[in-house]
Amino acid sequence: MRITAQLINAETDKHLWSESYDRELDDIFQVQDEISAEIVDARKETLGISLVKTVSSAQTINPKAYDLYLQGLWGLHTYTFESLDNTAAALELATDIAPEFLMARIKLAEIYARQIITGSRFDWLILDKAETLIKEVLSINLNSAEAYFVRSLIIKTDRKLRNQYAKEAYWLNPNNVDIIIRHAQSNGAEMGEDNARALFKRAQKVDPLNADLPYFFAVYLVQTLQKYSEVEQTLKQAIMVNPKNTFYPFYLGQIYAQHMGQIVDAIKLAENGARLDPNDPYFPQALSIYYLSLGSGVKSLEYAEKAMSINANNAEIINQKVNSLICFGQTAKALILINDTVADANTVYPSKQLKERFITGAVYLLLKQKKFDDAEALINLHIPGINE
Repeated sequence: MRITAQLINAETDKHLWSESYDRELDDIFQVQDEISAEIVDARKETLGISLVKTVSSAQTINPKAYDLYLQGLWGLHTYTFESLDNTAAALELATDIAPEFLMARIKLAEIYARQIITGSRFDWLILDKAETLIKEVLSINLNSAEAYFVRSLIIKTDRKLRNQYAKEAYWLNPNNVDIIIRHAQSNGAEMGEDNARALFKRAQKVDPLNADLPYFFAVYLVQTLQKYSEVEQTLKQAIMVNPKNTFYPFYLGQIYAQHMGQIVDAIKLAENGARLDPNDPYFPQALSIYYLSLGSGVKSLEYAEKAMSINANNAEIINQKVNSLICFGQTAKALILINDTVADANTVYPSKQLKERFITGAVYLLLKQKKFDDAEALINLHIPGINE
């Protein structure tokens, strides 16, 4: 195997030095240690290093586990449901084969978090498993910047704690592109617009094709600056560069519908996204919402049923079908669906609030039909202590 190392000034793009190394690929980690030591030794005078201490990884990883890990890294560059599922499977196998491989554990926890973020997975308990993986890593290496970065993705509700983990990751490793992006997005309001933009710009210079960069920059623009035209420009460019990433058009469609009043444009994006990834139920769900806002109950119900045909156990998707049924005048069917959903142990609720919304919706319909005893029983069974 031949490896070529290059040293380039990131500010000026000036080429400073390069060297090629030929090695047998028996142990990839040993090769990394040897070559990194040779590079430091060759450049120590130029870089002003008077004392060089080489620390070997002292870790030999099963080659099969490492190959699976690399497959997982590739999967993180795309956001289709299929690629995320395949990535999780590869990393799960890697950690089974080599439980001592800490980076595989970190990336597995990261992919679990991203599955929840994108909606490709609905089991929120997987975040508890991700947290366990990160705790195991930190018990071995308390200074793992990557572990703190993933922890910032796992935290569901405590924004202050989530932002603190992103900041700690950046303190430990300010040169990791993913960490730079997450820190800028999470703490952009605190550090100020100029500093946040400078971090995003630095991340783009280091890794212009990073899949996270357009999305997190767009989130920052929405949450902190409310600059929707710039969000549109950012995500349109990202779609051109990476047309297979379906998360960009989904988020842009939400911006069009919720903030810019461009429902027709949102529909076009969602229709194209549904063609790109037919296994993603969120595109037909979004189409159901968009058509409902236009007053088209027939179209809304059509897409709600299509979303449920992909995933019939997600409470958000079921709730959209309930709304469509009510809009379409099919209140009795909506009531049956709500009651079945509440009773079904397989239904996945992203939050306690959503479950209560289902139940209060059922109560409302029962009261409307003057079924007072059924309404009271439903309240006592599922929402004890609710305000009368």
